[in-house]
Amino acid sequence: LTDVLENNDVGTITHKALEVLYSSFKGKKLTKEGLESINDDDINSAIQDAYNELLQTDGSQPNGYFEMYKNLIFQDIKNTIKLDIDNNLGFIYICGEQIVSTTYTYGQNGETINLIGFIDRIDKDCQGRLRLVDYKTGKDKPSFNLANSFNPDSSTIDRAPIQLLTYCVMYLKAHAGFSSEDIAPLLFKVRSGEQHW
Repeated sequence: LTDVLENNDVGTITHKALEVLYSSFKGKKLTKEGLESINDDDINSAIQDAYNELLQTDGSQPNGYFEMYKNLIFQDIKNTIKLDIDNNLGFIYICGEQIVSTTYTYGQNGETINLIGFIDRIDKDCQGRLRLVDYKTGKDKPSFNLANSFNPDSSTIDRAPIQLLTYCVMYLKAHAGFSSEDIAPLLFKVRSGEQHW
């Protein structure tokens, strides 16, 4: 056990806080006014709740490392809200941190593996498609080169797009009745305030 927050802990807190903040809009169409109604106190409270849940604490004993990261997490959340205001208004929030699991069959002998993932956000875009959103708080590159990503000799695997596309395949496999035209992937680089289809 350590008091130091690892990079994945910072991402987990950010993801959980965003789920808390957006859950009040579940089933509703997101408007500029609605998103702008999320104030700084709401964000700080969601960050603290996410931290308490992650470290199973009541928050009564402040952690100096967490205090250092709080501003970074706060800015990541502000960037995400701004991305939605600037690019995605009119979507309907469905859920956050959605577990998706399925089995995948491969090879000549029909071997199977179990796959599980957590989709950061599912919403319905203005065209009526289900949109699977992946928040990236690290240095993942949004670029995608198919040849590099599946070349075992390549040192530049585009992990973020591969992960999101894998989630799309898993979602389709786990939910009969959906086709690839019914879903759309969306990657958020929250640290830099970018989104990529």
